[in-house]
Amino acid sequence: MSRLILIRHGETDLSGRFCGQMDPDLNARGEEQVRELERMLKNVQMAQVYSSDLLRARRTAETVARVTGAQLQLAPELREISFGDWEGLHWSEIESRFPDEAALWLNEYPHHPAPGGESLRDFEGRVLKVAANILAAESGTVCIVSHGGVMRLLLQHFSGVSDDEAWTLTKEHVTPIAIDAAEVVLR
Repeated sequence: MSRLILIRHGETDLSGRFCGQMDPDLNARGEEQVRELERMLKNVQMAQVYSSDLLRARRTAETVARVTGAQLQLAPELREISFGDWEGLHWSEIESRFPDEAALWLNEYPHHPAPGGESLRDFEGRVLKVAANILAAESGTVCIVSHGGVMRLLLQHFSGVSDDEAWTLTKEHVTPIAIDAAEVVLR
């Protein structure tokens, strides 16, 4: 593979909340972001687009595949981490409704998942396994359309960026991040 492009899905009405594996569609702003992404990618060629199967990522990836001429493959393993009982809530709601669990999560992160949620270890395992399979199978430019948490994990693992830098790079929706193959390190 010569290049990996990571793209976070367009915005939803749950932006700013713990969305995790909930499945909202893009909102009006998200639709606008995807149209802008379409303009940005109109002259880009890709071999393959892989996407989370959740609606917000899938709809973004369908546009990427269409405009670049790439094939689209959905991969449930590229879903965001599950936040369990916290899905759909703002942090202030979590602190109010789950004060003990919120304190425990803050004090023991990343070793303590949200109540009913996925452990970081399980999340990392499924995402890194599918990413390694994608990188081993593809050549040319490959795109992964997914979620903020997935992108942060891939950037940290494959490019060695810090946690803070990964947060900064993935803050905006639909901003493509390219990684040259020389930077991708399978660990």
